[in-house]
Amino acid sequence: PPDLPPALFAESATDLARIAADVTNLHYRLDGHATDYQLFERFVALRRLAITGPPLTTPWPADVFAPFTTMPALTVLELPLQPAMTPEHLRSLAKVPQLRFLTLHLNRLVLADDVEALSALPDVRSLSLSGGSLDAAAVRALSLLPALESLTLARVDGCTEPVLRELRTVHRLRRIRLYGIGETSRASRLGSPSVAGAGLSVAVAKALGELPLLDEVSIEQCSVSAEAVACLPERLKRFALTRCPDAGADVVTALLRFRGLQRLELDRFERQLWFTAPPGRPAPRVGPPEFDAATAGMPDQEPIWRAQGKLLRKLPVRQLRYWSSLPAEVTAALPTAASLAEVELVWCGSAEIEAVSRVQKLHRLRLESCSVKVADLRPLATVRSLAQLDLRWVSGAREAYAALLPGVAVTVQWEGEARSRVRKHA
Repeated sequence: PPDLPPALFAESATDLARIAADVTNLHYRLDGHATDYQLFERFVALRRLAITGPPLTTPWPADVFAPFTTMPALTVLELPLQPAMTPEHLRSLAKVPQLRFLTLHLNRLVLADDVEALSALPDVRSLSLSGGSLDAAAVRALSLLPALESLTLARVDGCTEPVLRELRTVHRLRRIRLYGIGETSRASRLGSPSVAGAGLSVAVAKALGELPLLDEVSIEQCSVSAEAVACLPERLKRFALTRCPDAGADVVTALLRFRGLQRLELDRFERQLWFTAPPGRPAPRVGPPEFDAATAGMPDQEPIWRAQGKLLRKLPVRQLRYWSSLPAEVTAALPTAASLAEVELVWCGSAEIEAVSRVQKLHRLRLESCSVKVADLRPLATVRSLAQLDLRWVSGAREAYAALLPGVAVTVQWEGEARSRVRKHA
């Protein structure tokens, strides 16, 4: 999806009335009552609209989504699929002129008829299904979507091996993301259980291997094995492996088979990764204060970190996204990563700035939710190849960072500013 300013949040019609009509990114949370979607009609500049909330059994008029058709720039849309919504409601979204990215938060079983209705949307390239459940017929119907390239299944019940194997029929898929599918005992112990399902099993991986265009796989909080990774196509260009507590060093090492890998997303097990909400996600359950990897029965972490460092040394990774502080093994590998040009760090600290300053060809650095101050970025002043610095949910004025790094394009999107705007306008 396009990189947008942080969303403004609203929870009532009164909130919406106080938000300027030129807002481009808006998140509205239903309060347990049916909302007249005509309230959104005046926001004609919206590029992203997210509507979330609990299941509502209220009947919905056939033209409930009509206000979205008057938004010429609306590209990203998130909606709850309510129990009383029909395929015809979904088919009406075809009139949204620029819709490219659609997320449905499922409050019921999604049927093949629902998916067939989405085939009327000519330009939707990315579909995300979250919650609820589906069956094999619904997965097969995904092949009817004419432009679908990216699919996310997040905590969707019913994702058994026979169901997920039907993904092999969706021949245009280039990207698949599985999140929270396939229960693991460790994830349950961490207070964040996944839904029952296959996760990335050998059978599912073999089915994905039949997709002729697939070049990106993202596995988050899923059951996964080295044997399954070995069944994925070697041509993959992008891979993400995060929040998978059963994935040991053998799973990480298995990624070496992707010899043309260009983008890699990894993480380090730390308490905050499980008990602090990532940006834009609900807060998970709070664990005991004495919680650590050892008491959770996690795999030995040092072999995992050594395997991560080996990936950077051996593969032509151009983009690295890493969650939490960098292990010493990864830090040591950064100067030897000959192709690495873009680094994204989430929940890091000042020590990581010194580490990334040693990346030979660093062109772009992105920091999200990092505990850093302007002065902590001084090591970057000597990085002549750095052209862009993007800061999200990091405190400090853009002018201060720009003065420290002359010639570097700096963008700052700070959550504190976004939320104060919400309080001001809503």
